[in-house]
Amino acid sequence: MIMKKQGFVYMWESKINGMKYIGSHYGTLCDGYVSSSNYFNEIYNKNSNHYTRKILYSDMTREEAVSKEQEILCSIDAANSKEYYNLHNYSGRG
Repeated sequence: MIMKKQGFVYMWESKINGMKYIGSHYGTLCDGYVSSSNYFNEIYNKNSNHYTRKILYSDMTREEAVSKEQEILCSIDAANSKEYYNLHNYSGRG
């Protein structure tokens, strides 16, 4: 089965401390993508088995995914929350 590329918004969550990271990506759901954040990727790569990924939205264009990520980050003020690894309230490239 060939997976089609799509835009999607995801959330990584730590099984240890409950902290989360929200991002978007344009690719396939199983292409191995983690995030565009060097900060989060370093944390994730130390113990990747401590994290679970949930797909929040899928079957989107790249632009829709980036827009939805932006909307979520701003609504929860992730950059100023101790519950999120996100350092900014604006989305990356998706």
